[in-house]
Amino acid sequence: MRTGGCLCGRVRYHCGDEIGPVNYCHCPDCRRSTGSAFNVGVRVPAAAFAVTGPVSSFTKAGESGDDVSRH
Repeated sequence: MRTGGCLCGRVRYHCGDEIGPVNYCHCPDCRRSTGSAFNVGVRVPAAAFAVTGPVSSFTKAGESGDDVSRH
């Protein structure tokens, strides 16, 4: 079981399955969203992943032209 959450403590998540591949993205959107030189993405099975708390999201077109949602 992996658990975590946001800095405010109101949003929590847990994954009860294997953690999948990790990727690092250096595109301008990812750098802007993290305030860093990169963003880290981790793949997990959707059925094993749960989020609780007041979550919001937004979607915009990425550099590839595909929609990218950030939560």
